[in-house]
Amino acid sequence: MQPNRFEINTFEELKCISDQLRMKISMLLIEREMTATEIGKHLNIPKAKIFYHLKELEKYGMVKINRTEVKGSNVYKYYVATHNGFKVNPQLLN
Repeated sequence: MQPNRFEINTFEELKCISDQLRMKISMLLIEREMTATEIGKHLNIPKAKIFYHLKELEKYGMVKINRTEVKGSNVYKYYVATHNGFKVNPQLLN
């Protein structure tokens, strides 16, 4: 079971999740773990762009690598959300 809501306490976190694509990625990763390739196919967006946004989400602890899988010379990283939704600290909105 995933932890509760991710509390947004800084303007940097708020800016990170304000990006529409990052929000979509987060919502997908709440549902199930996925690789960057799977996310890219689901959203019809190049994998390189997905990696950039995953790194931003990972930097703030909103997603994490859940497991890795080696198949031949490829390493697949499976990402998962660290939360089940977002809660913005009301003090940021004043």
